[in-house]
Parts: sequence; structure tokens; C-alpha cells
Amino acid sequence: MRLLSYYNFGEGPYSNILYRYNCGPANTSAIKSLSNNLCVVVFFGFYLVYTLFLPYYLSTMKEPIKIILADDHPVVLEGMRSFLERDKELQIVGTAANGQEVLQLIQDGVIADIILSDIDMPVMSGNELTKKLRELKDPPKMLMLAMHDHEQDASEAFKAGADGYICKYSTMEEMVFALKYIKKEGSYICQTLARTFIVRMKDDFRPVNPANLVEFSERELEMLSLIADGYTNQEIAYRIFTSRRTVEGYRLSLIVKNRSTQYRCAS
Repeated sequence: MRLLSYYNFGEGPYSNILYRYNCGPANTSAIKSLSNNLCVVVFFGFYLVYTLFLPYYLSTMKEPIKIILADDHPVVLEGMRSFLERDKELQIVGTAANGQEVLQLIQDGVIADIILSDIDMPVMSGNELTKKLRELKDPPKMLMLAMHDHEQDASEAFKAGADGYICKYSTMEEMVFALKYIKKEGSYICQTLARTFIVRMKDDFRPVNPANLVEFSERELEMLSLIADGYTNQEIAYRIFTSRRTVEGYRLSLIVKNRSTQYRCAS
């Protein structure tokens, strides 16, 4: 109410100004109404800013991704740190020379979202570190850094519990992308290995040629099922009400068809 009375131009120190500009008593009510309406508009303006725009602005201010770097080469470690710190969405909260030092940082209370670790380190390797971290209640995610793009190394890293695998000769931009992707989506594999897997899938995949397909009769399929279950020729003959010699004939026919299929596919 004090705010409204302060802008009450019909009375108080502003009344003389109104009369000076020929704003007599007849116009003071209009001035009062206008001033009150302005106060209401200003009030609701502040209300909208406080309830709508301010929370939205705060929601857009994301917390940076907290990262621990682990590598036994100081030059590599400092190089990665220098580049990653340029990104405002990333924050380096600790560095280590091996897996044991990473565990010590976590035990000392350092909170990290992702650990970017070399796979081959003294004292404790990256895979050993990953297995140790998986024993924690809320473990950080692991992005493994390797010198080579060997599929076996990547497989062992993921089996140990890693969330990503990237090569040291990958670009720094890809490393930044991998960190953000792992934090949001979960898993990542470097482009080099991804291309290798795609090429292998193309080379290993062979479409089925309809000409190579072999048809089996219902009796032959029934025979195959009984053979797969471990029944002998005599037991099969007893179950399907036929002679043992007939079963042997079916078995020979199945072998011939199987060899024919293998020969066609190979050719």
C-alpha cells in the first residue's frame, strides 16, 4: 500500500505539479487509476521473471562434467588437461599416474562423473581399476584410453566394465565428444574401431542364395528332431512305426543333402 500511495499523484508533493500543468481535480482520478495500473503491471512483471524466466535460466546453467585423468606419462596428462579445461562443460577435478592413485582420490572424497584412464599403467592398469570401481555403490563412468585400436583390448575393457574406448591417436575433439556422450547416453567406441567392425560385418555377411536352399520333407524333419534328441535307429524305427532299414535310408539321405548344401554355399 505504501507503493501505491507514493505514486498517488493527486495528493502530496506532486499535486502542485499537476495543477501547474492544468491537471485539476477532475483529472486527478484518472492519474490515480493510471498510476495504480502501472504498479500492477510492474508487480506482475517481477512475478513472471521470478517464477518463469529465472528458473528457466538456472536450469540452462548445467553443472560441468567432473573428470579424473589417469595416465603414467606426465606430458600426455598435462596435454589432455590443458585441452579439456578449455571446454566450460568439463572440469578436471584430479589427476593420477595409475589406478591406485585414482582409488586414493575417490577415497579422499573427490567426486567424479567420468574417469578418463589409460588402459596400460603401472601398479594398477585401467582394466583392474575398472573392476575395482564396479565394487563401489555409485561408481563413476570409465572412458578407456589406449595406444592401439586392437579389438581384443577393446573387448577386454568392456568386459571389465568400461563405458567407452578411445585411441590415443583420436582427435581431441572426438575425446570431448566421447566424454559428453558417455555422461548422457552411456557407451562409446572410437570411430576407428567402429569402422573396423562395419568393414568386418560387410566382409563376413553373405546373403543366402535361394538356389542353395535344400527342402526337407515332413518325415525328414521328424527324423532330424529324433536324431537330435539322441535316439538310435532302432528306437526311431519303433517310434515312427517303420523298419530300421528305412530309418538308415532317411539318415543317409539327410547326410547327402547336408553335404550338397555345404558344397553349394562354398561355391
